[in-house]
Amino acid sequence: MVGLKIGGTFTLEVGPTGKASVNTLTLPVNPSQSVALFFRTTITQTLSGIWVDRFGLGPQSIALQGDSAWDSPDGRFNGQHVDGNTAVRHLAMDILEYYATRQLSNPNSQTLTGINGATGETWELEPVGQPQLTRSVASPTTVSYGVSFTVLKDLTKGPVEKASDAVAPKFHSAAAIARLAQQSVTTAHQKALSQKQTPYLLREVQSGDTLYTMAQSYLPRQASKAQVESFVAQIVALNHLQNANLIFTGLWLKIPN
Repeated sequence: MVGLKIGGTFTLEVGPTGKASVNTLTLPVNPSQSVALFFRTTITQTLSGIWVDRFGLGPQSIALQGDSAWDSPDGRFNGQHVDGNTAVRHLAMDILEYYATRQLSNPNSQTLTGINGATGETWELEPVGQPQLTRSVASPTTVSYGVSFTVLKDLTKGPVEKASDAVAPKFHSAAAIARLAQQSVTTAHQKALSQKQTPYLLREVQSGDTLYTMAQSYLPRQASKAQVESFVAQIVALNHLQNANLIFTGLWLKIPN
């Protein structure tokens, strides 16, 4: 794992999936803020096995920590300059709360995007837990905050664009894992049925046995001669016998079950 600091600004955008953002908050990154970057490897256990997704160099999670004491012209909410306290309020209420509410009412209808102002790297994010807001007793105008995100998808464009992440998007939610796992189990079950061999019993030929008497022992007493001969034919076919009359003591035969 590699922890890197991000300079400049960090922007959060939220809005309908595939459309322009509704709310945009730009946070100036001061020394107490950081974004953790990792070599991302996601391992997911499903009913059909373990899936490993090696995303490569990129953020697995992003954690923003800071305080609202700073006042910078880079701080913006929907294009308007805001002070630190206002920025924290917008972060907790207008951005994350809006996103969470829409996601609950209509999953996948809203997208939360994070943009590193220093590099242009862009990610689709999912908040983890609730924002941590702490007001200082000594300085009521100071609010310390912390918020964490899981990275769902790398949206970076340009020279640092990464390879597509083909596996991880299938596992954005527990429901998606359950659906994929159930599909895999169903497919495996159907494959097993299609490859199922004819079940049989094994029987060792004893002295005095003939295929006819052996067949009789597996059929009801009232079975007709034709039924017994039909069963004999099945035994012959299952064991690939060249001559139904040439069997010997100690030979093991497969008996159709």
